[in-house]
Amino acid sequence: MAKVQLNAHELQECLAQGNPNYHLDNMLRRFKKQVIADEIIEECKRREFFLKKSIKRREKSKRAKIRALKNK
Repeated sequence: MAKVQLNAHELQECLAQGNPNYHLDNMLRRFKKQVIADEIIEECKRREFFLKKSIKRREKSKRAKIRALKNK
């Protein structure tokens, strides 16, 4: 999974260099899909607050148990 790291200036350049046949709405829609696919928003939410290692480990095992139950 490739992470997209763009600052505002780079985003503006990407939009400016876009295909002239594309409308701004289409380019923004494609950008939003890419952000969702790369899970950037979820990562920002995870990093919003500090979590102790023990809590991370507990949540990871909880997610693994749920995943195992779904795959049965």
